[in-house]
Amino acid sequence: MDEPERNNETVSRLAVLVIAAATLAAFVGVLGNGFVWDDQANLVNNVRYRGVSYEHLRWMFTTSLGGHYQPLTWLSFALDTKLWGGLNAAGVHLTNLLLHLATATLFFFLARHLLTSALCDASRGAAFAGDKCRTASPSAIVLGAGTAAILFAVHPLRVESVAWATERRDVLSGLFLMATLLLYVRSTTTSSSTDETRQTMLVRRRRRLLVGAIVCYLLSLMSKAWGMTLPIVLLLLDFYPLGRFRSRDQRPREPLGSLLIEKLWFLVPASLCAFAAIWAQRQAGAAWSFAEHPLGLRLGQAMYGLAFYPIKTLFPTGLIPLYEQNPSATALDPLNVAAAGLVIATAGLLLSMRKKHPALLTTFALYFVILSPVLGLAQSGPQIVADRYSYLACLPFAVLLGGCVTKAWSRLSVRRPMLRVSVLVGLVAITLTLIGLTRRQTRIWQSPYTLWNAVIEKAPQSGTAHAHLAAILNQRGEFMRARDHAIRAIQRLPGNRAAHRALGQASMEIGNYEAAEKHLRTAALIAANVSKSDTSAQLGLAVLYTRLQRFDDAEATYRTMIESDPSKVDWRLALAGLLASRDRFADAEDIYGGALRIDPTDPQTSLRLGIVQHKQGNTAAAIATWERGLEFHPGDVHLRAQLAWVLATTTNDDQRDGVRAISLARGALADTANGVFNLEATEALAAALAETGDFVSAVATLEAAQATVPDYTDALSRAAERLSRQLKRYRAGKPTRVNLNPIQITGD
Repeated sequence: MDEPERNNETVSRLAVLVIAAATLAAFVGVLGNGFVWDDQANLVNNVRYRGVSYEHLRWMFTTSLGGHYQPLTWLSFALDTKLWGGLNAAGVHLTNLLLHLATATLFFFLARHLLTSALCDASRGAAFAGDKCRTASPSAIVLGAGTAAILFAVHPLRVESVAWATERRDVLSGLFLMATLLLYVRSTTTSSSTDETRQTMLVRRRRRLLVGAIVCYLLSLMSKAWGMTLPIVLLLLDFYPLGRFRSRDQRPREPLGSLLIEKLWFLVPASLCAFAAIWAQRQAGAAWSFAEHPLGLRLGQAMYGLAFYPIKTLFPTGLIPLYEQNPSATALDPLNVAAAGLVIATAGLLLSMRKKHPALLTTFALYFVILSPVLGLAQSGPQIVADRYSYLACLPFAVLLGGCVTKAWSRLSVRRPMLRVSVLVGLVAITLTLIGLTRRQTRIWQSPYTLWNAVIEKAPQSGTAHAHLAAILNQRGEFMRARDHAIRAIQRLPGNRAAHRALGQASMEIGNYEAAEKHLRTAALIAANVSKSDTSAQLGLAVLYTRLQRFDDAEATYRTMIESDPSKVDWRLALAGLLASRDRFADAEDIYGGALRIDPTDPQTSLRLGIVQHKQGNTAAAIATWERGLEFHPGDVHLRAQLAWVLATTTNDDQRDGVRAISLARGALADTANGVFNLEATEALAAALAETGDFVSAVATLEAAQATVPDYTDALSRAAERLSRQLKRYRAGKPTRVNLNPIQITGD
């Protein structure tokens, strides 16, 4: 490598460092963000991706969860859980950030190659292979490519793809697609040399690069399907700036047929991926029918989207996570008509300038092709546009702006350095402004509460945002506010089942049971009408029926939920708890047993199964159940306290073991979280001490407990009375003995 080449590569490495510093400065705030929106369903409540076993991998490669086919994205989340020892929000966001940084770095090298091809001689790779470029200096090209990469990396439009954990698919597929493009454009470099050996080496090198590009493309498609238009993108790049359709200098023109055949290697996986994407959308029920979203409205939405992203690239203000479609929108809405006029006028202008300025036409053509799958012609979701759709689509604009910087820098005379300083100052100012806007935008994604508040602040008519915020307020216990937001959501979107579900839950907590049942049943009915099951609404109904003492209705609802998804342990526990509360212990035991077969390691299931077994007089089975639970969870304080109590108080002499009961109870107390009073373990310890004859310690233990338990609620009053009865026995030198019903103590 000669001196100019070394200098060029040194400048490029410095540019990469600047890109990395700017990207980290813009997005470091994501490390403090939590999980939002679809993250709950996809990552928090979903355990099927958390592992790399055959079953985990089979699920990843066959699921359509969320309406996407993205096995490699699921695998990346699985590796995150392995790396961080479980689901860790900071770890997931760090991976997203690093993937975005890697994408921006590869984009720098891609932009450098494209600018070299456009401004120099693509056949010899001038400016980076020792040849002299007449149009632009190597430093100017690096400055232009660096500008393109930084503008892409730190722009606020990138926030949604980086800060939203679920959108890992954007940055992961983007990374592989960037690698695909870089390998492809490098494979097109040829030479005018007539040396046969050199030509043979170039052919072999080109084949290796093309194979690498195809492999990276497959990886991109398995991360997200939005690279399906790549074959057309490659043909456009062949036209400009790679110039493979025409002769340049001594390089012969490449036959159109060979270029098309070359694209078949990319077209086949793209077609398969398109079918997989359609399948995933239909399986998830995410695709909207033409009855729901007419063709005219789709065309109007497409025109609006085509105009939206370039405008927001230049003026990145007012960005929000959800730009919701107006339910009364039509194709001829003023914004759609204005956008269509702007798009048509721009297209006409670009066509008239195609010979003089081919870069402009190619840039907008690439933008249209890349964006086309998400323009709304195949609609899914309530959004009319989305910031994340710009992640790849706006890359051509970044290269175009980088080219402008390169040409401006090259034309400025080195004898007037202040002009170049002014350019650098302007670029730094723009970068710092974008970083500031991106940091502010990142804070919107901090939590579900901040996210939906931000949407409502800028789009107060968004029914979806009001519905989501209502659900969050229910979780926070702010039921009156939840009710108000749910009502606003229903006024805007009468068929939004999330809004009806939130209003039903809020009404139940407020005490308006009639309204609660009405809206929860409406939510369940809306889901049933599209062949879905709204189990959250059904769960709310089951809880409501229990409160109203409509136990048969509650039981029927729980059983319907279990039939819809037999793998859900929580629903079985809820049904078994309801049955046990009605003294149907045998039925409860069957349900608990089924839940334990699904998940033998769940400590709550073991605890409750043992309790209903004990209530039926089968103490041996109860002890065995708790012992098995402790094999999986030896540190569980509830299992140890319950087992200690029974071992200390059972009327069966063969089963009673006061010494082990002391050990279990003391262990449970020692492992109870700081500041939490464990009454059941304390009572078990006192009973165990009394069983071994240490009545003094038993009395002291309960007297300390008695001073701790306040007497201001019914439950705590009963606990205080129970402690008093036990103290009376221990002071009289009598251990506790429990009959078949553990609540009844003999000799009282």
